Amino acid sequence: MRVNAFPKNKLKTLRLIKFCKKIVHICKKTGLRPILYGSLALFVYTKNKGLIINDIDILVPEKSFEKLINMLKKERMKYKYSEKWHTLQIIKSDLIIECDSIEFWQEKTPQLKKLEIHGLKIDIVSKESLVSIYKKAHKKSKDKPEENFLKYKLLQENE
Repeated sequence: MRVNAFPKNKLKTLRLIKFCKKIVHICKKTGLRPILYGSLALFVYTKNKGLIINDIDILVPEKSFEKLINMLKKERMKYKYSEKWHTLQIIKSDLIIECDSIEFWQEKTPQLKKLEIHGLKIDIVSKESLVSIYKKAHKKSKDKPEENFLKYKLLQENE
């Protein structure tokens, strides 16, 4: 699947995608296959040009965090690890790529598709998997449950 459209914040999204390409390259050097999900995946499936992409979310096996952190140190990249939330945020000024533990955040292995968006080639969760992710996030997350519900509804409207 190829996407050439842009969300509302085109320039920041392009900067995020450029940064994400670098992170995907680092992941692949460590033998990881990152999986895109979150708001950029929501945009891919809805093409809603009113969406604002604040960060890029990817899923990776949690056991790979240590290897990834070692590579980030070698590349002198800034990061924050949250053991509580099972996430590794990779930071470059106002840009964040959030690596989430696939084991912690997913009940089952998501269905995948291939995506190319503005030069970024990456696996993406299927639309059905993204629907279940937002449904679960709405019900269980203490962090922005209303926003997750709106994203869930937006995906359902675009079926």
